Amino acid sequence: MNVVIFANGEPTAAVEAITYAQRADLIIAVDGGGNHCHRLGIEPDILLGDLDSINSEVLKYYRKNSVLIQQYPTEKDKTDLELALDLAVIKQATQVTVFAALGGRWDMSLANLLILAVDDYAGLDITIIEQRTKIGVCRGGETKLLEFPHGTTVSFIPLAGDAAGVTFTGFKYPLTNQTLGFGSGCGVSNVLIGGKGMVTVGSGVLLWTAIVELPPGVNIIGSVPE
Repeated sequence: MNVVIFANGEPTAAVEAITYAQRADLIIAVDGGGNHCHRLGIEPDILLGDLDSINSEVLKYYRKNSVLIQQYPTEKDKTDLELALDLAVIKQATQVTVFAALGGRWDMSLANLLILAVDDYAGLDITIIEQRTKIGVCRGGETKLLEFPHGTTVSFIPLAGDAAGVTFTGFKYPLTNQTLGFGSGCGVSNVLIGGKGMVTVGSGVLLWTAIVELPPGVNIIGSVPE
């Protein structure tokens, strides 16, 4: 199952978000992420969270249009995005794309990035898309194929301690069975050669980020008329 989640961060690329939503099997709006969906003309299948960030008029619209709403208490042990990913696991999702997960509050942005390393979500292939940047992880025992235009800047950062047995092929700076130490910037600003690169990790969790140029004319969510 292909799930698209709209979180409550800063606006993201509108055309890309609409395209992903059109292909999704399930669309989840996370609290204020419902505001982003509404601006784009996307109706989520589910709205969830403590509902302290969604516009009251948008919430009324969703109630009127029978969007499934799952409200949680404000004081809880998980963020709203974690609750959305928990639901994706229950729905047996395989591919999850998250929009508007970053920006605004740094604490929330960091928490949303670190979610990628949580073992509970190891069965989900999660990609965070934030304007020009796409973000995901490669876990120990995995090999990932990254496909982006030639010359794309791709960085690699260990998330959960050292990442060992790391091999890069198809990049300007290749590695073979090396260890990237936690907190090291050694993997930052690599460059994809030829449009395809392979990343293998023996153990640990390695976050990857690719900075992809937006096509001309692509707007962000905030520029879409109400």
